[in-house]
Amino acid sequence: MPSTEDQVPDVATQKIAVPQTSYGISDPWSVSFFTSHLEAGTGHAAAERALSFEAASDASRQDEVVSAVKSSLDALWGFLDGAYATC
Repeated sequence: MPSTEDQVPDVATQKIAVPQTSYGISDPWSVSFFTSHLEAGTGHAAAERALSFEAASDASRQDEVVSAVKSSLDALWGFLDGAYATC
């Protein structure tokens, strides 16, 4: 089952690259929000995945877990949509 945090490092990598290649923004502070998420995302992904699998091991909770994961993924993509809309 994919987790929200599984996607964060790839998204952060792109969010760091675009300002550098498209706008010449190369100072670390300007992309620090995404750099911090790139660095933390890998560990968070493993923890989130383990918790999701643990919760879903109870058959009576599987639908609840899938719904929670889908909701968090929708929130992540909504955040990115909002970031895109302001550009």
